[in-house]
Amino acid sequence: MQTRIYLPVTSTGLRRLGDGGSLEPPPFTAYAVTTDLRREHPTADDDELEYLAFTDAATSVNGAAPVIAAADVDAEVVTDLLDPGAPVSAVQVAAAVPQRQVASFHVADASSEGAAGAHADYLWYDATELEVVVHLLG
Repeated sequence: MQTRIYLPVTSTGLRRLGDGGSLEPPPFTAYAVTTDLRREHPTADDDELEYLAFTDAATSVNGAAPVIAAADVDAEVVTDLLDPGAPVSAVQVAAAVPQRQVASFHVADASSEGAAGAHADYLWYDATELEVVVHLLG
C-alpha cells in the first residue's frame, strides 16, 4: 500500500534529487492524509483532505521552499509525527524517496500573492520535468 506525501523542497534539494536520485536523507518530515486529519475534517472527501495536507506542507516552510514534491511511498515507512504544535497531517518518513516515486512538483508562482505558502498559487509539473523545475528556480 502506498501513501501520498507532500514534501517542501528547496532548489538544493531538487538538485540533490537530480544528482543523487532521491529526496532528503531520512528521517524527515512530510505531510499526508492521516487518521487525525480525517478525524478533524469528518465531512471532507479524499481530494479535500489531500489539499489540506498539501496546504500544511506549503505553510510549514514560511517561504523557504518554493516547491512541494508529491510522492507515493510505501505506507510502512510513514508514521504520524504527533509533535505538539505540528499540523495533524505531519508525518515522519523513515526512508529516502527515490526519484521514481515522485509523482509531481508544485512550484510557487512568483507572480501570485505571496511567493510561497498557503496563499500562493502553485504551478503543476510532472515528475519527468525535474530539469525544468530546477531551471525555473535558477
